[in-house]
Amino acid sequence: MARNLGDEFAEKIMAGTPGILIKSYEHEEALREIRAVCRDPSTQWPLAVFDLERGMTVDEFVGGGWITVPRHWEESLGPDGQYSYQEKGKMTAVDCGKAITGMHGLTISKSTADGEPLPGILVILNFQRMAGLAALVQIIANRIEWNKSRNLHIVLMQPTAELPIELRRLFESGHIRHELPDREQIAAIINSVATEPLSGLDLELVVDAAAGLTRGGVEDATAISQIRTGRVDRQTIFNIKAEAFAADNNALQIKQGTLSFADYGGATFLKQFTLDLLRDRVENPRFRPKGVLLVGPPGVGKSLFANCLGKEVDRPIAHVTLGALKSKFQGASFENLLGLIETLEAMAPLIVFMDEIEGQISGGKDTGATDGGTTSQINSKLLSWMNDRTSDIFIVAACNDTRALMRDMPEFARMGRFDGLFFLDYPDRKSKDEIWKIHLANYELLAPDQPLSEVALPPDENWTGSEIEACCRLARLRKVPVKQIGATMPIIAAQASARIEEGREWASGRCFAAEYEALYDKNKHQQQLNALIAPALSTNGKRRTTLKQKPNLN
Repeated sequence: MARNLGDEFAEKIMAGTPGILIKSYEHEEALREIRAVCRDPSTQWPLAVFDLERGMTVDEFVGGGWITVPRHWEESLGPDGQYSYQEKGKMTAVDCGKAITGMHGLTISKSTADGEPLPGILVILNFQRMAGLAALVQIIANRIEWNKSRNLHIVLMQPTAELPIELRRLFESGHIRHELPDREQIAAIINSVATEPLSGLDLELVVDAAAGLTRGGVEDATAISQIRTGRVDRQTIFNIKAEAFAADNNALQIKQGTLSFADYGGATFLKQFTLDLLRDRVENPRFRPKGVLLVGPPGVGKSLFANCLGKEVDRPIAHVTLGALKSKFQGASFENLLGLIETLEAMAPLIVFMDEIEGQISGGKDTGATDGGTTSQINSKLLSWMNDRTSDIFIVAACNDTRALMRDMPEFARMGRFDGLFFLDYPDRKSKDEIWKIHLANYELLAPDQPLSEVALPPDENWTGSEIEACCRLARLRKVPVKQIGATMPIIAAQASARIEEGREWASGRCFAAEYEALYDKNKHQQQLNALIAPALSTNGKRRTTLKQKPNLN
């Protein structure tokens, strides 16, 4: 269950922490939890809130109940003749500074039964809008120590954890993350909005779809779903979530698998390996699978595999781009990573796909002098999370260039962070035939009952699955035979043979083979490729010729 902001806030206040920073995107919800703590009969802590848009409000106990009322500082917090109240929506950072200097009035005539002053709390909303005012920052810095002996507390609330350098140390022990709602909280929100409450598996599936949204996001998605479909619809809520991430987060895109393993030729052992791990949802965190690292040249199907796996095990796929976390502001990149991890954790069960990981972590050991150690800090946190996480998140990482991976972060490939390291080489004859069948059929170049032997294929030595698909696609678009297209196809092997061979050398004896249950052996694989080179012979010993019937190309 997610940490309760109210409980953490109460602990900080009772510990006497004078400066508290709350990172939250949901200020109203965070304030509701804070107010619940302050208004509890066992506490009844004086609370004031300052906001540039709404001015200053104070919680008061009137007529047997609590209310929140707008107040002038001179009316509610003691004498302050220098302060002049401004209209709602016209507050300035200067007004905030005056509010801070006058906050001692919060605790006037308010004390416990034994005479100790009650803690006075001032919450400043959206502090990031005022953080650039040096005078205000200085006022806060000066007041922190002064407040400590008087049981006064300044609470800064903003969407980011970044603070001006003068305040970082002063608020170091007071950080609170207002975390995303957990599954229990999401379920409660959904049923509070739903016209007909959900339960059982129906509710569980809808919670899966909404996981990762804020509290307000869950409410909105549930309401919109009912407007669009007349009910709380799992797919609609997921689509709303995916659209939200696509609009606001370059580092994270949420998708659903559109293809199954039936659409993916070859990699027989890799398919079975991952299905064995993910077939059932594992409740005990100790026994949850961690993921696989896929190594191989471009085009062999690493990205496609993640797509198909998501479809097979009915899990969404989170495409993560670590480079998009980088920020020019000090500390913001690391904070972005923490936010990304929080979101991923909230969406579990989940498949996380990291493509071309060697490029995403590049420079981990070399850029400390140029980026202030940001890359190294992000990489270190990423590795720590991958190693220690207990959430139901399965990582599929893809690597094209093992040389770059071993240079920058060899520890990434360590067993323990992954359940298996797999090398995907160029497909053998059997796999290539499967791939040809799939793509020829997809592009309507092969009739449903037509054998592959009746299609004239181009020589496909060292072809990848992506090159086979490209050949079929162009044949369809240009309305010419695949053999003609293939004769002029540029292939990856001709462009990057040295790098591919390096990858094979590294993977040999170190990685599982994707095709069969054994360690990858580059010599064995090459022998298989050399033994069966297309175009293969048909059963009557003749070369494959042409299509028996012309495909529908209209």
